[in-house]
Amino acid sequence: MPPDGKKGVTAAQLRPQFKGWEARVLVLFLVFSPVAIWICNQGFRAVFRLPARPGNALFHVTADPAFFLLPALFVGLVLVALPVMGVVRLALGERFADYLLYGNLLVGFDTVKVWLWLSALLTAAALVAAGGASAMHFTIYGDRIEIRHFGALRDTIVPYSEVSALEQHGSGNVTLKFSNGTSWSSDDDLSLISLSDSAVSELRRRTSPTLPPTVH
Repeated sequence: MPPDGKKGVTAAQLRPQFKGWEARVLVLFLVFSPVAIWICNQGFRAVFRLPARPGNALFHVTADPAFFLLPALFVGLVLVALPVMGVVRLALGERFADYLLYGNLLVGFDTVKVWLWLSALLTAAALVAAGGASAMHFTIYGDRIEIRHFGALRDTIVPYSEVSALEQHGSGNVTLKFSNGTSWSSDDDLSLISLSDSAVSELRRRTSPTLPPTVH
């Protein structure tokens, strides 16, 4: 809804004042978006550090650091509006309020309020995703496996004696089945954990020698 003093103003009336500004704003978004995404990516990596390899671990696999680019992409594309609108405000001066009104009239809603809600929701979702992925790991010790699933608060500790099956599929995915009926697969947890052939060989060597060398 237009503010007091602007009621009755239409987009058609404001259009001549801001002719060509859609293209300029688009150029600003294209310029600032890579910078905003890069800053968000570096920020996520700095805040959500991947777990360090324990000194006595034989193999230690964490989530791919490239995953942080995904939440950074969403947050960056929302927060890029800050520098873009800052430049537009400096350029338009007192006409900036009319420019916002023009945009609101074009789309039919309060763009600032929608942006605030969208920013809050996407940032919260990105923080949850980055936090859940950052703690993930699959660590192989001499006597056990320790697994931290996506979003889990503690590790799952599995002695080798509780591993009932190890399956390596033709696609490279690995599945471990445990004696309590549960299992772990490299397809779990958004497929962020991938075991190398040497890690799988170490697992097979340390688990029961009676396990069938299953390959699909």
